[in-house]
Order: sequence, then C-alpha cells, then structure tokens
Amino acid sequence: MKPTTKKAVQDLLRRKLRTALTILGIAIGVMGLSAVMLASDQLGRSLTFSLDTSTQPDIQFFTTPTAPTITTLLQQQPNVQQVAAQTFVPTRWAIPSGHQPLTILGLPDLQHPVFRPFELVAGHLPNGPDQVLMEANDRTVTPFQVGGQITVSTPGGEQSLTVVGLSRTRGLPAPSLTGSAVAYMRQQDLQSLFHLSGSNIFLIRLDHYDQRQATARQLAQVLRAHGISILSATIGHEANEGQQLLDGLFAIMQVLSIIALLLSSCLLLSTITTLLSEQIPIMGTMKALGARRRQIMRSYLLSVLLYGLAGTLIGLGLGIALGSLLVNYLADLMTLDIGPLVLNPSLFLISAALGLGVPLLAALLPIWLGTRVSVRQALSGYGLVDSQAGQLWSRFVGRTLAFLPQRVHLGIRTLFRKRLRTALTLLALAITGSAFLCVQITSTSLGNVLSQIFSSYQADIFVSLDTPQPFSRLQPELLNVGGVATVEPLNQVSVRTAWGSSVLTGLLPDTQLYRKQLLAGRWFSSADENVVVISNVCAQKTGLHVGDSITVSTDLNSARWQIIGVVQDYNDFAEVGTLLVPLRQAAQFMSLPSGETSALMIRASSRDQSAIDALARRLDGLLSQSNLQVTIQTAQQEIQRNQNQFLILYALLYCAVAIIALVGVLSLFNILTMSILERRREIGILRALGASGGKVALAFWTEGLTLATVAWLLALVMGLPAGYGFIQLLGKLLLPVPFTLNPLSLLGMLLLILLLASLASLGPAWGAARLNAAQALRYE
Repeated sequence: MKPTTKKAVQDLLRRKLRTALTILGIAIGVMGLSAVMLASDQLGRSLTFSLDTSTQPDIQFFTTPTAPTITTLLQQQPNVQQVAAQTFVPTRWAIPSGHQPLTILGLPDLQHPVFRPFELVAGHLPNGPDQVLMEANDRTVTPFQVGGQITVSTPGGEQSLTVVGLSRTRGLPAPSLTGSAVAYMRQQDLQSLFHLSGSNIFLIRLDHYDQRQATARQLAQVLRAHGISILSATIGHEANEGQQLLDGLFAIMQVLSIIALLLSSCLLLSTITTLLSEQIPIMGTMKALGARRRQIMRSYLLSVLLYGLAGTLIGLGLGIALGSLLVNYLADLMTLDIGPLVLNPSLFLISAALGLGVPLLAALLPIWLGTRVSVRQALSGYGLVDSQAGQLWSRFVGRTLAFLPQRVHLGIRTLFRKRLRTALTLLALAITGSAFLCVQITSTSLGNVLSQIFSSYQADIFVSLDTPQPFSRLQPELLNVGGVATVEPLNQVSVRTAWGSSVLTGLLPDTQLYRKQLLAGRWFSSADENVVVISNVCAQKTGLHVGDSITVSTDLNSARWQIIGVVQDYNDFAEVGTLLVPLRQAAQFMSLPSGETSALMIRASSRDQSAIDALARRLDGLLSQSNLQVTIQTAQQEIQRNQNQFLILYALLYCAVAIIALVGVLSLFNILTMSILERRREIGILRALGASGGKVALAFWTEGLTLATVAWLLALVMGLPAGYGFIQLLGKLLLPVPFTLNPLSLLGMLLLILLLASLASLGPAWGAARLNAAQALRYE
C-alpha cells in the first residue's frame, strides 16, 4: 500500500466518531435520492401495467335501465368491434359508524370480464343470489371476512349479502381516496335485487380509435332513437392522472433529497477543514521530506473518496429498502400490481455519481487552499488561534452580555472561533429550518384552500341521486323531516374548456345555500339565458373577464355562454375552476328533463355536528324507503375525504424534512464534538479551577443553542422566499395553491431548530462533563 493511501485510511480510522458522522450524512442523502428514484420508476411501471388501455373501453354510455337487446343493435353499428352491457348500482353499505357509499357492478360473466379484469385473491366468485365479491381494499373501511355478511340498502329495504370472495382490480384506488367501496355481483342477481329492468352501462371497443368522436355521436343517436336516456358518456381512455401526480410528487421529493445530499457535503466540508487544520504540522513534515502538493492533495481527496464510497454503499442499501417500503405502501393504497422489483442501472449510476462526485467537488477547493501552507508556516507553530473575527466577537460578547454567567459566556464567545466550520453548520441548520418552513407553508396553503372550498357552500348535507328525480316531489318530503331547514337542487357535471377541465354547477338564481361572494359583475337571475358566472380560480387561469364568452363541451354536448360575473370559489382549484349557471340552463345542457335534479343540498336547523350526523342517517332511511338509490355525505365527511387525499403528500414531505433535519443534527453534533476535542486543555483548566461537569456541559449546550438561534434568523431570511418558490413548484408539478403563511410556523421553526440543537448537544455536552482535569490536560 502506498504511503499516501495508507495515510488516507489512517485519517478515517483516527477519529472514528467523526468518520461515522460524515459517512452517515452522505448515506442519508444517497438513501433519500435512491429511495425516491426506485419508487418513482417502480410505480411508473406499475401504473403503466395497471392502467393498460387494452383493458379499457373506448366509449362508455351511462343510461337508464335498458333491455339487453340494445347490445346487439350497438354491435351492428359501423366501427364497433365489441360491446359489453353491465349494471352499475350505487348503494349504501351499513357499517358501525353509519353508511359507506358502495358501488356494485353486475357483470354477465364474472369469470371472463371483457373490460377491466380483476384478480380473485380469496374465496370464490358469486354463483347464486345474495352473494357478493368485495374488493380487498374495502376492508380499509371496516373489517369483514370471507364467508361473513354485509348489509346494503335496496329498494326493498336493508338486505344482507354474503361475502364469498375478495378481488383486486388493477388501478382501482382505495375507498379512502375515492370515497366509495366497490363490489361485484352476477348481473341478473343485481338487477333482481335492485328491481332494475336491464343494464345501464354500455362499454364499447372500436375498430378505429381515432374515429371515436364521430362513432360516439352515431351511437348516441341510435340510443335516443330507441327512447333510451343517456345520463352521461365517456369517450376515450382514462387519462393516467395517477402517473402525473406521482411524477410531480417524486420530482419534489428528488429536489428535497438532493438538498439533503448537498447538506451532507457541508458536513463533509466541516470534517475536511478540521482534518486539514489538525494536520498542518504533518503536511509541513511531508513537504520537508519532499512530498509535492499534488501528492498531498491526492491523499486527502482519497480520504474524501473513501468517505463517499462508504456513504454511497450504505445509502444505496438503505435507499433500496426504504424505496421498497414506499412502493408497497403506495401500491396498496392505489391497488397497483407492482410486480417483481426492478433495479434500474441508472439508479446505481446516478447514486454513485452524486454520492461520490458531490463530496469530491465540495472538498476540492478547501483541500487546494489548505495544502498551500509552506513548510515554514506549517512548522512554525501549532495550536488554536482565534481569527480577527473571532476576537471581535469575543469582545462584543464580553461587553454586551456581561450580565450572563461566565459559563454561558464560554459557550457564546467561542462561536466564531472556526469561521468556515461555523458557517457550514449555520447553513445546514438554516436549510433544515427553511425546508421545515416550506412544508409548513405547503400544509397551511393546502388546508386554507380546502377550508375555502367548503366555505362557498352553506349546506350541511349533500345528496347524490343515482338517477335524476323531480325536485318538486323530493322537496316537501325532505322538509317534513325534523331538523331540515332548507333544501335546494344542485346539478353538476365535468366539462371541457380550451384551458382544461372544469366543473359546471347549476344553482337556483335565488339560492340560499351558496355564498355569492362577487368580485366583479353580477349574479344571474331567473330571466338570464346562456350566461355563466366564473370562479376567481377560473378567471386567474384563463384570463377571462366579465363580458367575455367561454365555450364548454362534454363528449356529446357543447355550448357557448357569456360571462356576467366573477365570484370567489376555490372548488376545482386543481383544474380550471368552477362555472356557475342557472339550474335550468345546466339541466338543458345535461339533457335532463325539466324540473329534475341529480343532487340536493340540505341545511340543518342545528349547527351541532352530532345533530347533523343524526339528520343524515334519518334522511338515509327516508330515501331508502322511497326506493331511491342515493349517496349521502355530510360536509364534514367531504372535508375529511379531501384531506385524506393529501395525506400521502404530507407524509412524504415530512419524511424528506426529517432526512434533512437529521443531516443538520449531524452537522451540529460534529462541530460541537470537534470543539470539545480542540478545547480539552481549556476544559481541563476549568475543571482544575473547580468548575463542575454540569457547568462545563452547559457551556457547550449554550454554544449549540446560540448556533441554533443564529440559524433561525438565517432561516427566516431564506425560508420565506424558499417557501414561496416551493408553492410555485408545487403548482407547476402537482396542483396550484395560493401562498398562505401562518405566523405560528415561524415559531414552530424556531422550536424545531432549538430541539434539534438540544438533541445534537446532548452527546458532546455529556462527553465534556465527564472529562476530569487530568484526562483533559494530558491531551496532545
């Protein structure tokens, strides 16, 4: 082994704790990056497989119950390759806490479904009446067993069904995300149970997919010519929104992981500068013996390479394990078939390039500067000498903080003894605080938007009807229910605009359950036709103003309306926003019969949530007795469901912050440990003069808290612009939200940094307290 190589290895082994901390810092950064890369690649493969377009229909029609003979008629139309008729029934599943929306699909052939095949994971397929096949992830709603029973609402009242098996449908998200569980039955049994005269979904595969729009219009004419009402239609394959969401989420995670890796470079820089400072006499001796600067630099760069190699190997191993856990968690949540674990070669190449390259690049400049020392300079003296800045700081502390105890002075006045090392530690802690503030701002901004979404509606209960019903028949029945104050109709449908998707909402002109927070123009009246009021989200994203016109369309209908007003409404903030029109106009656009509604808004007379929940259960029972299939959700349930959709984002972001915080703790732990090693003689003198171990420990704990306080001030300067930029990045990659800052987040950031500083100071302070005078003064 060459002498320089031997020296590089010995440098790593001489200070085992320092080496372990540096390697751990690099490993944490590599771990986060490799875990995100692995999860992103594996879930991308899984989504591509799970959402295979070959299993999706090209056109779907949702109709009123229709005789099966229409299937043959549709099959005979031009460009139609295959038609499958199914039955779709939304019902309510009785669970201990009330009722859970449950969608039951009736298939003519459960063994060989033509579209969206599922996998049987337990039990057997239904082979008789009152038997149901539940999705495996339905057990997240409430526990049940194969062979057990569930109770659902039917036109004839509550009905018990036997769970004969569990299925797993590729790409079907968990009920916590969709708000509805899913089950399968034999089509004839489902129709008999719910008194349906035929199928109400037609799934169609085409010969020529590029002709889907024209074919859909032709098929719609055929259905209407036979007196079949089309409730809705979907043309084209489902967009892979899950992939877009995950891509954006993982892009943000990669940014945070790279920040953690860069922070670990700060830790490495602190280690290298300390090592160079300690070995100035050694460098002088090496140069006196004929070693060239290039050889000395190579020795120290080899040490850095060994740091990086060890950290990269450990980080890769941990990253693969963490990435696998993340993949399994998200796959279970989204019902994805993850398949065998695939380790892409790019995972190793990128991790190695960053795990080795970043530390080498970071250490190159300090090594180049540190090895400039001449033989005379290196051998003329050895020891710790305060810099001019350190001396000025000591005098400032002595004059302005004279009222503090001497042991506190000791911790504060030596803060800038090693300026570069202190600066690196402050940077690490400040970035940790900034990252925490970014996530807090994101959480606050999303929470603020969610609260504003539901502030537009003053309804306590929302009722979705399986099939549109005359409002004039439903209103008097519901008003007779005790606790109901107001009932209003509501029609909603997703529409396309030139800027993307939007939600078209039909309301009464004199609605009392929608807050008309006008920002410009006016609200519509009963005499208005072909008008629309747009939300502030829509106005911001489209640039439209009062007096402009907007064209909306579905797969079967289109219209052009004039904008007469702008209201504050954050519904559908992830897309183009909300379009509000008179109820009659929305019904005409949706091809609904006059006076019929597809949803209801109900306001309770009591503001107590338990009373509202009880009212929802009473309404549930009443509408069940009226042979109506409905989905009832309280406003609180809707809020909770929306919040659940962001739990993954919150969890992953806080995990990334935890990784960054760990690197910050290691940086502070490193600087305090080095400070103790460099000041053992000073500690020994203090102990010889009678200072107790607790007083010595307090000095180093004070140094850590002082660093944390300064870092918090830096984090304030860095964190606010970073938080604003992070919200903009979130808008580009995931969903746009307005920037919202809660002042308590600044206090939370201070408490976090102080907590991290206290934790990082425990070990070094305890080590300093245990030193006695004899041990400290023998130190060389």
